[in-house]
Amino acid sequence: MHSDKKNVVYFFGLNIISKAFSYFLLLVFANLYTPLDYGKSAFIFSMFNLVFFFSYLGLPDALVPWIIKKKDVSSIFYFLLIVTLIFTGIGALISISYPIILPFVILLPFLIFDPIGRAILQVKHKYHYIQFFSLIFVVITLMFAYLFRHLGAFGIIISYVLGYFIPLLLIFLLTYKEIINILSNVKLDYNVVKEYVKKGFTVMIIALSFAFLAWMGSSMLGLLSNFENVAKYSIINPLASIVIAVSLSMSMFLLTRSAELEDKAKSLDVLNKTVRISYTLSFLISFLINIFSFLIVKIFFPKYQGIEVYIAILSIGALFYVAYSLMSVYLIGNLNPEKTVSAIITAVLTSIILNLLLIPKYGLYGIVISMVISHLIAFTLLAKKLNLLKEFYGVYIMPVFLLLGFYMGYYGLILLIPLIGLLFYLNLIKKEDLLIMKSVIKSIIKYRGP
Repeated sequence: MHSDKKNVVYFFGLNIISKAFSYFLLLVFANLYTPLDYGKSAFIFSMFNLVFFFSYLGLPDALVPWIIKKKDVSSIFYFLLIVTLIFTGIGALISISYPIILPFVILLPFLIFDPIGRAILQVKHKYHYIQFFSLIFVVITLMFAYLFRHLGAFGIIISYVLGYFIPLLLIFLLTYKEIINILSNVKLDYNVVKEYVKKGFTVMIIALSFAFLAWMGSSMLGLLSNFENVAKYSIINPLASIVIAVSLSMSMFLLTRSAELEDKAKSLDVLNKTVRISYTLSFLISFLINIFSFLIVKIFFPKYQGIEVYIAILSIGALFYVAYSLMSVYLIGNLNPEKTVSAIITAVLTSIILNLLLIPKYGLYGIVISMVISHLIAFTLLAKKLNLLKEFYGVYIMPVFLLLGFYMGYYGLILLIPLIGLLFYLNLIKKEDLLIMKSVIKSIIKYRGP
């Protein structure tokens, strides 16, 4: 079990490195390619991702509990392969008129092994490998984007294709035994496919809703406010949402463990511990970011001074997200993703309505307040479904101290010790959680390799 938790820590570290390389990639695209070439390739890439998203219905997350519970994976593979080949055929026809998309069309049928391989690695608790391959994708794309800078939009597309293909080969090499075992059992059981499509489609809708909540802010501001506010929000959102990296890392472990454990009480105990540890670490990181937000913005984003208060408000929403996103992952691991849908869809619809009402009059205040309320609603509905409102009532209280720390500035540091005490008092962290973190840190220090 220690190795699982170490892998989560490695996943988190690799995730941070991957984000850093992503910013370098953005700089290459922005400075070495014309806006026309970058815009064209970005549109094609977004359309490819949309096709990829719908082709691999809920993969890899939906497949993880399926593999763990030893359900029929071969029928799912061959069904998704047929779907992928249909999309590939449509893409081939479109490429006759738009040959620039041909590299993506050729890549698509091979790419099915990527999410299946990632699901297998997750079942084997190799979470850090998954993030490592995501890092390789960014690094490979960055390297070839620089080398092919004279090829315009086609250079960017080839860079993306190679960025996908090289990690795909590595994933296949690590999981080829399991993949060959799936391929060798040629079958297409209608009832199995029907059951998976229901679960996979639900997981896809959840993922789509989460993505919608993530990018909706900029879109709504562009439609209802002005592009200056869009630019500001593009800085505010990443700074306020840094803490999500913690819950993302923890979710890898939670998805696998919740699928493995048959005992509901033990499974819920794992969920509670995961949420407590994730929320506490996220709160402390967010608290420090908001205390130093004036300094951070002044040094790194001097043109955007004045956005600090919006970062503080949006941080509240990010902390609600940290808690309820893990509850959603838990339900997916238990093959009950449908219990998540109503809560997330309600949050999305609430956000749209509030954006329409608040943005025209209040601008950035409107968007950050609507996002906080939407995340609060999603947390409340999911916690209620899992009967965890009593367990995590303190999540409603802590935002007061987050804002207090922000308004106190550097003096807010004196609140750190009392706040840790308050986290214990509200049962948002327990002694047993600290012992888990301590043992993981000790095992990492002693780590000598795989």
